[in-house]
Amino acid sequence: MKNNKNFKYIIIFLLLSFLIFMIFFPNTNEKFKTLPFHDIIKIDVVYTWVNSDDKKWKKKYKKWKKKATNLTKSSKAKNRFKSLDELKYSLKSLYRYAPWINNIYIVVADGQKPRFVNFNHEKIFLINHSEIFKDDKHLPTFNSHAIESNLTNIKGLSEYFIYFNDDIFLGKTLSPQHLYTKDKNGSIIPYFFGHEKKIKSNRKDGHYLAWKNIIHILKKDQILDNNIVMKPFHFCRFYKKSLINDIQKLFNKHFILTSSSKFRSKNDIDTLGLVYSYCFYSNHYKYDKNLQYNTLYIGGISDGIRINTTGESDINIFVKNENLREKLKEFLLEKNYNYICVNDLARTTNENITIIKEILDQLYSFKCPYIL
Repeated sequence: MKNNKNFKYIIIFLLLSFLIFMIFFPNTNEKFKTLPFHDIIKIDVVYTWVNSDDKKWKKKYKKWKKKATNLTKSSKAKNRFKSLDELKYSLKSLYRYAPWINNIYIVVADGQKPRFVNFNHEKIFLINHSEIFKDDKHLPTFNSHAIESNLTNIKGLSEYFIYFNDDIFLGKTLSPQHLYTKDKNGSIIPYFFGHEKKIKSNRKDGHYLAWKNIIHILKKDQILDNNIVMKPFHFCRFYKKSLINDIQKLFNKHFILTSSSKFRSKNDIDTLGLVYSYCFYSNHYKYDKNLQYNTLYIGGISDGIRINTTGESDINIFVKNENLREKLKEFLLEKNYNYICVNDLARTTNENITIIKEILDQLYSFKCPYIL
């Protein structure tokens, strides 16, 4: 009898231990749904996307291209808009590595729709440009800076959201704690992810001109006294909607001017870039130089690809066509990065693009309800 009684206590102890373990160490997909740290806020994701192969879009593009003036060197380049279905891999990575995300908004030119996205999913919403631009005269637009100037007008967008370029994929679990901390009063303080960058005065492309204009604004506001600025890294960025709106009021004429530019103009600013850097200088964001995430960048060149990594190790190499498949497998399948960025592929060959997609299909081979 005594042995039976002891056995009963052992079973009860084991059951209680198992329950405690399941509460405090749930599986990966469920863990971030139950974290008390995250319970207080909802976080949405916003993408911008364009299909440059769409015949109606092409017709509008040609029409407005003829009328455009004051453009940057690269703003008329059609390969800026080339879509390689990167959004598919980005959405898959969200599903696997950030299941706690609230809603996903995909902002598109009116009438467009990514064919592979499941818009019947309760989390995913299609947003037309005409739904967020307050001034109809600013449309149609072919300028990502103009679109970004109006993202806070998305109906239903949460106070906190992550802005993803569709060429950014997650390679590891992204938790809310990676994005922000809290002060002693419990207020949300986003982390700033960026670095000091000297903006070269001789660069004429739209990206650098927009940042030269930002530096001019920050100098005029006595925030900067040289051409070195804290510039965000090219991966997902965490924003507070009301803070964007407050900063927009401070620099409203620049937001309106950028919104009105149908192509990238010499007078544009990177509006969300300005917001992000301004939040750093005004102490709305927290910068911790020891808080780094490993990022892999893959871009096209005429006879291969370039590979850059940042984080624990900085690598900068050029891979020739004949070694492409082997190197991509090494970096994408055998290593583990927090973020993966694939862009500028219009500069490389169609064969190389096929190889890159082949490897990405292996990396994100799992089924995802966001994808048809």
